[in-house]
Amino acid sequence: FKDLQAIKWEKFTDNFILVWTAAGEKLDWFNDEHWNAIEHNMQLVAKAARLGRCGIALDLETYLKDRTDGVNNIWSYAVAPHRSIKSFAEYRAMVHRRGRRFIQVIQKEMPHATIFTYFHMSILRKMMVAGPVSRQEEMLLNEQYALVPAFIGGMLEASDSQVRIIDGNEPAYWYQSRQQYLTAYHLLTDRGRMFLDRSLWPAFRAHGSIGQAVYIDECFATRQRESL
Repeated sequence: FKDLQAIKWEKFTDNFILVWTAAGEKLDWFNDEHWNAIEHNMQLVAKAARLGRCGIALDLETYLKDRTDGVNNIWSYAVAPHRSIKSFAEYRAMVHRRGRRFIQVIQKEMPHATIFTYFHMSILRKMMVAGPVSRQEEMLLNEQYALVPAFIGGMLEASDSQVRIIDGNEPAYWYQSRQQYLTAYHLLTDRGRMFLDRSLWPAFRAHGSIGQAVYIDECFATRQRESL
């Protein structure tokens, strides 16, 4: 805390403390003890971010994609541990509730918090097509990040007026034209709300924004690749 408070930012104007969510089989959305621990940890993270005059970078990626059992993915209903007794609707309701608490804990330390994700709605961009809600829900059932909209929806619902939640649009790493950035911006700011309840659409507009990614080391061919 003292080290963070002593930082004198000069050229770096937007700085973030990173939080991973790839908790794997250790996390149960329905386990209050797990969430008590998470809330305690996030209170410490938020205090650190406040003292360092930082935002919070929330990394939703699962990373262990080579796992065949999928138990590492907390965002997938298809591999959820209680799916045999808990419906998709029940999971979404609980994840929404956890999202509310997540931002409420942060706001106690940081009323003007900026939360930056590498992606949230942008990871579902291929599903942002016109169609009935029932079709969207059917597509989400087997989607790797099916529960992300519920978590973000909970955050939006409980966000104070000054809170910002930025979708970093990580898929933009591979864009090669200005048109791709423009198309993505309009798609995400408009259809990014489609997985939320209509009551949250105003909050999506008020608190949400898009941060377009640029993969500098890829653009300049400086990324070190492992040999196949």
